[in-house]
Amino acid sequence: MVGSFSKFFGEWRVPLDITLLALDEEGRPIGPPHAFTFQFRHRDIPMSAICRNEGETAHLELNAKLGTFPFSAESATARHALDAIIQGANLDFGPVLSVTAGKIRLKAKLPLAMPVTAVELVAALSRFLVPLKPYLDLMAMVRLLP
Repeated sequence: MVGSFSKFFGEWRVPLDITLLALDEEGRPIGPPHAFTFQFRHRDIPMSAICRNEGETAHLELNAKLGTFPFSAESATARHALDAIIQGANLDFGPVLSVTAGKIRLKAKLPLAMPVTAVELVAALSRFLVPLKPYLDLMAMVRLLP
């Protein structure tokens, strides 16, 4: 019997409806395309994620606001350093960091193995966020400079 269940990460409950994310015996998704969302914190950064099942494939859309991009009058040095960090991260990961309306934003689309499980979600996030850590550390250091 296929149903729904909840996964707990620490004290946070993450609802997962596997009815629409599971595969049948022939490898076809059961049910129509489906999406669910959840939020979490990584390095004290609030992040939101949307898991989308699009037929035989699935992906995770990750979004976060990483902080403000300083004006030149505030700190030309910090602005230049943050711009270099963003460019470096985008060279390594593709266009995942951007500056929009003075905010540094993270937006990534991560492929997921089917059927989607809590283990696959955490693994996909880890495969992306762990290598991104040095860039987040550098951005934090630059923002703390006077």
